[in-house]
Amino acid sequence: MGEVGDFVSEVVKSKVTATTTAITTGGASTFHLFGYIPEDIGKLGVLMGTILSATLIGVHIRHAIIEGKKAALEIKQLRLEIERERSKTNTNDKGQQSP
Repeated sequence: MGEVGDFVSEVVKSKVTATTTAITTGGASTFHLFGYIPEDIGKLGVLMGTILSATLIGVHIRHAIIEGKKAALEIKQLRLEIERERSKTNTNDKGQQSP
């Protein structure tokens, strides 16, 4: 993916980024409700925060799905290796028992 892509991926997956985005969105909404932020800027801030939050949620869900598939493949590979070892052991035992 490259250095920049890896950096962006790590930033997007970061819990600090997710927390900061959530707090910023909540803060912008609160300040907008109390009239501290002009209406147009407040709406834009809430919209951007919502888009960022949705992006972070999507990335985290995608990451969880990929990790789940990766774990399932690793388990399958380990089971195949165990079966190969068992079959080798059974073959060696049968070969040694027959004179």
